[in-house]
Amino acid sequence: MKHLVFFLTLVAIIIVNGLQAQQLTGTIKGQITDQVTKMPLPGATVILADSDPLIGVSTDANGMFRMENVPVGRLKLRIQFIGYEANEATNLNLTSGKELIVNVSLTEQITTMKEVVIKAEESKEEPINAMATVSARSFSIEESQRYAGSRNDVARMATNFAGVRGGNDSQNDIVIRGNSPSGLLWRLEGIDIPNPNHFGNLGATGGPVSMLNNNVLSNSDFITAAFPAEYGNALSGVFDLKMRNGNSDKHEFLGQVGFNGFEFGAEGPMLRKKGGSYLINYRYSTLEVMKKMGVNFGTGTAIPDYQDISFKLNLPVKKGSISLFGIGGISAISLLGSEKDTTSGDDYYGDDNLDIINTNYIGVLGASYKRVLNASSYLNISIAASQLKNRALVDTVNKITRESCNCNWVDNNTISGKLFTTIYYVKKFNARNNLKVGIMASHITFDLTNKRNAGDGTFDYRYNENGTTQLIQPYAQWQYRAGEKLTFSPGLHADYLALTNEFALQPRAAIRYKINNRTNFNLGYGLHAQMQNPLVYYGLIADSISGELLLANDDIKMTKSHHFVAGFDKMLTSKMRIKVEAYYQYLFQVPISTVNSTWSTINYGGDLTQYNFSDAQQYLTNEGKGKNWGLEFTLEHFMSAGFYFLTTASIYESTYLAGDGKWRNTAFANRFVTNGLVGKEWVLQSGKGESTRRTVIFADAKVMWAGGQRYTSIDLAQSQLNQEKVYALETAYNNQFNDYFRLDLNVGFRMSGKRFTQEWNIMTQNITGNENALFQNYNPATNSATQVNQLGLFIVPQYKITF
Repeated sequence: MKHLVFFLTLVAIIIVNGLQAQQLTGTIKGQITDQVTKMPLPGATVILADSDPLIGVSTDANGMFRMENVPVGRLKLRIQFIGYEANEATNLNLTSGKELIVNVSLTEQITTMKEVVIKAEESKEEPINAMATVSARSFSIEESQRYAGSRNDVARMATNFAGVRGGNDSQNDIVIRGNSPSGLLWRLEGIDIPNPNHFGNLGATGGPVSMLNNNVLSNSDFITAAFPAEYGNALSGVFDLKMRNGNSDKHEFLGQVGFNGFEFGAEGPMLRKKGGSYLINYRYSTLEVMKKMGVNFGTGTAIPDYQDISFKLNLPVKKGSISLFGIGGISAISLLGSEKDTTSGDDYYGDDNLDIINTNYIGVLGASYKRVLNASSYLNISIAASQLKNRALVDTVNKITRESCNCNWVDNNTISGKLFTTIYYVKKFNARNNLKVGIMASHITFDLTNKRNAGDGTFDYRYNENGTTQLIQPYAQWQYRAGEKLTFSPGLHADYLALTNEFALQPRAAIRYKINNRTNFNLGYGLHAQMQNPLVYYGLIADSISGELLLANDDIKMTKSHHFVAGFDKMLTSKMRIKVEAYYQYLFQVPISTVNSTWSTINYGGDLTQYNFSDAQQYLTNEGKGKNWGLEFTLEHFMSAGFYFLTTASIYESTYLAGDGKWRNTAFANRFVTNGLVGKEWVLQSGKGESTRRTVIFADAKVMWAGGQRYTSIDLAQSQLNQEKVYALETAYNNQFNDYFRLDLNVGFRMSGKRFTQEWNIMTQNITGNENALFQNYNPATNSATQVNQLGLFIVPQYKITF
């Protein structure tokens, strides 16, 4: 409480000291390019909307523009070029101490009239990837900073979109349209990357803290179905993320402390005469820093210790550019039941009867070269290497002495590496026809060990293998614009997996019909395939006669899914749109147990305690199936005059067929999810006078109401016999917890001076302290099932400075 009082007092002092005002200015610069070829458009006009007198510039021979002495605050740019559809860059937030870089692409007009009056329309609803026609939207990094409850995490931000919800409060897993989180593809700078989260496991796509620092990311795309042909090895959706280039003209710095850590960033020119730039950001765990300062959180050793780094170097060269980029992180946490005071009550950390030490390492390093071939085509070549390593040491705790017994311990060590190469060619034949063809090749390595001390000097193995395989992914995507109204985007993707010698051909197609300038109708179809988690292929099974450990599932085929989508979206005003989408998905070749069982890989990631990939220590077959269908609604007001709101609602079903021959609810059949977000900012000072400060107060709120988590009942009779939790698997996911409800709030203020900008805010999650259920645990003392809840009231202050 004392810390909160101190913080509020500091806020009041700063506001009082800033009650005088002066016109503060900054600089906007960027590049205007063709939407398809990314070629610069020299002579394009860039105008600062609503400026008086009018402020405007033209782009140079490289499509670059620079606009100086622009008043700080929210602003909008209008961009026009002869023969192209006009565009707007809206909701730009110019602050002092940092130049604002704005890159905009324009779409060539199909027809040209002798005289035309151009009125730019907001295009925020359009994805950055021109080939993505359905179930796709772009998002700004500010949304991950402003949306309440997002914690500066693009994954948590995405759970506000229609058809998307999080797995649980402690993880940033993304459940899309009833699919497992493991069906998501993460892509960074055109490279498919492993799980980019601290404490993330092999085959997972989420974790408690993201390594994707939003301070180095640029506006990106999020796709939830029937994605274009360039994306493969995914079933549910795509996060296509871009890193921004650093400032090529001046050095700028950033400091921030909050939930995600203490961090420092820098950017600036590199080889200035050639226009190169660097961008780098380093972060260290906030809780670990405070622990080293002597702060006691009352959780023993259960303090997450992590650090990560992100960087990008960009160098323009003759007829193209070269970039080098990477992310890396290490994380560790000890959940020691032996050190817990069992008389202090329950907490959210680990199991009282287990000691768990978890370490995680991830690294991605990539380079790309873009070569402009001519005015209508270019070639891009990228190479990358990545590695993900996770190790978990688990030991039981003596229930009487409360010491680690060093007897029934488990050592789980998984290492996965990838060498990745991608080449693609983009050709714009004319305003109507565009083509993108490419191929991606991955060399994948695995080193997997899971052993348990058998107590007699030997070990029981669930897996103990290393191996390699290759995944080859050629694709072609064509876009045909029949006119200003109709766009047709057919494509073809293929996957060849050397491990199983499987070739999967996947057609894709999408149609957009523009009823008028504000209304679109979309149709999409895609067949998608995804290889299994390595632990499925390499799980060991003891032969029933010889007892020899065998690889019995190394021939399991890819899981596949048909996606069908129909959508309608309409701009009600230049700032507000409504969107409705209906979808149906049919999954097949899903691995299930060969025995009469409810087990299926379709539920991976849906229960924290029941299903693990190590459970694939059984004979599997590709006879499983699944179905997802639903209806989604979005009403969105893009930020204007400091105000925005977003309302989404989804109703859906998600079912699967396993070895028992019965259709059941999947772990993700929550039935419905709704989100309501609203935000507003107020400028306290008009920008006139003689002060050197400009202060903005902002507030953002979110309310979420969704169906409760699915769960499987605990068999109390068998649990009592075994003295540990045993599930009644014949009732898999028949039960559902009470509805999930959460109210989040983010409040703060931003103060701009002549050379720097500071920002303070407090993010509060679950203000009402609602007890949202997570899973059930078993209490052997009372032979009863107890409910474990998700996070209660959670408060995170944050400070940020740019200069």
